[in-house]
Amino acid sequence: MLQFSIPITLPSGKIVRVPELPNKLYLNLIKYCENRDLEGVNNFFLQFLNIPADLDIIDRLYLLVTYRIIFISDSIIFTSNDGKNLTFGLNIILDKIEDFSRGYNEIIIEDGITVQVGLPTTLFYDNDYNRVSDVIKSIQIKDIIIDFKNLSNDERDNILKKIPLKVVIKVQDYIDRITSNIILIDSNEEFNIHQYSVDLLSNSTMLFVCSLYSHNLIDYFETLYGYVTKISADPEFYNNLSPVETRIVLNIHNKEVEKENKELKNQQQQIL
Repeated sequence: MLQFSIPITLPSGKIVRVPELPNKLYLNLIKYCENRDLEGVNNFFLQFLNIPADLDIIDRLYLLVTYRIIFISDSIIFTSNDGKNLTFGLNIILDKIEDFSRGYNEIIIEDGITVQVGLPTTLFYDNDYNRVSDVIKSIQIKDIIIDFKNLSNDERDNILKKIPLKVVIKVQDYIDRITSNIILIDSNEEFNIHQYSVDLLSNSTMLFVCSLYSHNLIDYFETLYGYVTKISADPEFYNNLSPVETRIVLNIHNKEVEKENKELKNQQQQIL
């Protein structure tokens, strides 16, 4: 049976279809996040969502925030020191990402070489990451056009060794211009919320994604236990639900229990 999937429209205008997140895979994602395993989180999304290689970092971040909204929850909750709760809608973050997404493609021409550059396509940066090769989309020398997105890292590095230093310096200048922080969450003194921003060219972006998907493992298994003991004895049915569907079913169950308790209380009062 085909897995349910939905299309998501990204700031670039591209449309990516992604599968639903079932609880059994959500558990793996929680484990990666709880261990702050950024590489593991990155690989999970690359493989499960089959993210296209040419999506830039803005589209990737937008995709993962949207995915969290659809299949887990559209908000996060902050609690003040005196116990007050503040519900923060994640759509605000999407608006901030969209505002940052425009006007980053440029053309560099130097010594007869034309280089098209744009935002990087990487969310997780390992020790072998090369910023210069990641922002280069294509290089044209006379009539020869080299499409970088279809090349391996080794092939990219070999080409960069052969182009003039002037070209590399101009690409580095471009990188310096796009190296800036996106403010995703504004500060709030009452709830002791500090301004949260990410640098597109560091692992702070993936760390934010990791924090966004983090969930206490004890809470996860308590939910599973409550579901299996009170609603359905079949854990496989729970495993195939998405987190948001699980919450909907639990809310329906809790309302039904509350209704039954009220009816029972009314009956007891009538007897008395």
